[in-house]
Formats: sequence, C-alpha cells, structure tokens
Amino acid sequence: MFDDVDVEPPRATGSVLSRSVRHRWSRASAAIDAALDSTFGGAGRALGRIVPAWSQIDLEAVFLSIIPGLGHLRRRDRRRGGILLGLWIAGIATSLVMLGTTTGALAFVATLGVHTYAIFSFISAGLRDRPPLLMMAWSMLLFLCLHVAVYSPVLGLVRLNVRWTDVQGVRDTPQLANGDVVLYDGRLRRPGAFARGDVVLYRIHSYRGAGLIINAGAGIDRVLGLPGDRVRIADGEIFVNNQPLARELYPLGPVGGVQMELSAGPDEYIILPSTLGFYLHGQAGGYLASALGRVAVVEEGSILGRVWWRVNPWSRFGPLE
Repeated sequence: MFDDVDVEPPRATGSVLSRSVRHRWSRASAAIDAALDSTFGGAGRALGRIVPAWSQIDLEAVFLSIIPGLGHLRRRDRRRGGILLGLWIAGIATSLVMLGTTTGALAFVATLGVHTYAIFSFISAGLRDRPPLLMMAWSMLLFLCLHVAVYSPVLGLVRLNVRWTDVQGVRDTPQLANGDVVLYDGRLRRPGAFARGDVVLYRIHSYRGAGLIINAGAGIDRVLGLPGDRVRIADGEIFVNNQPLARELYPLGPVGGVQMELSAGPDEYIILPSTLGFYLHGQAGGYLASALGRVAVVEEGSILGRVWWRVNPWSRFGPLE
C-alpha cells in the first residue's frame, strides 16, 4: 500500500556522489566561516561580509557552468539555461565569423560576459544582503578570472597553430586588399623552410632614403627566391637562376618598371614587396630599385608564416593564392 503514497515535494535528484560532494562542500564552507570568525574576531566577521557565503553556493552548478547554461539546466531552469547556452554559442560563432574585426572583438567580449553571468548567478546566492557595489566588484573579478584562466589560454593554444591579421597600408590587388583579414601559420605550423611561390607574412624594416620612404611594419607577398638563389627582374619579367619564373609564382602586385638583381644568402629569401605602401617625392625614380632591393632580401627569422586563407570580407572568403 505504500506504493500509493506521493511525496511532496519530489525527492531530490542527483547521484550519491554529487550529493556527497555538496554535503562535504557545505561542511567545509561552514568550517571556513567559523575559522575566520574565531581567528580574526571582528576582522574575520568583516572579511566574511566581503567574501561570499560559500555554504550557500551550489558548487556543482558552478562547475557545470564552465559551459554556460548547463548549471541552470541541471537546476531545471530550462528557459534561462537554453538562452545562456544559445547566446554563448552564438557569441563564439560571431567571433569566428567576424574574426579580426571590431564586431568580432565585441562579440568575444559579449561571449565572456554571458559566461560571467552564467557562473555569477550561482555565486550571487552567497552574496545575498550585500551591497550592490560589492556584488559588482565580485562579478568584475570573475570576468577577469575567466579571461585570464580560461579564454586567454584557449586563445594561446589556438594561436600556436593559426594566427590572423587585418591587412592595412597595401596597394590593392586582386588577391589582397586593405581591410582583408587573413590567416597565417602559428609557431607550431610554421614550416622549417619555405617554398618558392608561398604567400608569406614577413617583417619589413623602415627605409628612409633620398626622396623615398618605406614604412616599417609587415608585408604579405610571394617568395621568389630561396636561400642561394639569384633573382633578376627586367622589363616586367622575372628570372630565377637565369630561368624564367612561372607566371603563377609572380608577386601579388605589379613588377613593371622595376629593374634589379638580387642574391639570397644561406638563411635569406627574396620577397619583392610588390604590395608595399610607400611614398615617393621629388626625383625618387632612380632610388626605387635600390630601396626595394634593401627590403626584398628577407632573413628567415623575419618571416612570420605562410598566409593561406582570407576570412573577411565574406565576399572574398577563400584561399589566398
């Protein structure tokens, strides 16, 4: 007959392990609060008004909120949990889609904010009856902790394999234009040696000569010459070791009007900065070849990696060839 007896409210759900963890956490939290009070007296009680009352916090929900929304779903708050999980996924997707743009950066901050709210909504149970400014301070601290302890390490791991940069200060070409966002090799993907025709991102040192200024920064262009090669450019044609270079391996920008011969040392590559933004004034034509020659021979350590994909704008999404 006992099978017909209903229990109100329903019995608590959860595994024996989770109930044991919550029980031990509550006992430990109460012991910490008591220790603070007995050790520091009034100062301990004052400190207890600053830190959350840990015994009132659902530790399991906080842990599950490493993925925002799961803690609320466990607490059967399906509506809020679903919204938080959806916003978090949407924020990550927008950050990836708009990678390297202001919109992408704002989406990243918003994603971190959603994550902070998901966790703090449980921590705030231990801050009941505390001043609003204290709760705000704890939420800001949680935001910073998530950024430093979770998001920054994840981004660091991603950047070891792939990095991104926005293109600025170049002469627009069919392959590359100002405002593009491109992906290039991270440290773990960077090859031990580069091949002729590779599109690479590399450092350019500033040059100031008579009538010519080349800005320092980064350049993106094709590798023309490998270590030990000799490259000759004449009348718009390129020759490597006295052999004509295939057109598909030409620089991204025009080479007409450039006359020069360059040699690469043992640890050097030849990369003509054909998309480089530079300013000419006065009788600069005679100095152009000399100046470009100074920046076209690039040390291997100055090459940051291969550029292999354009992610923005979406109208130009695809491999960089």
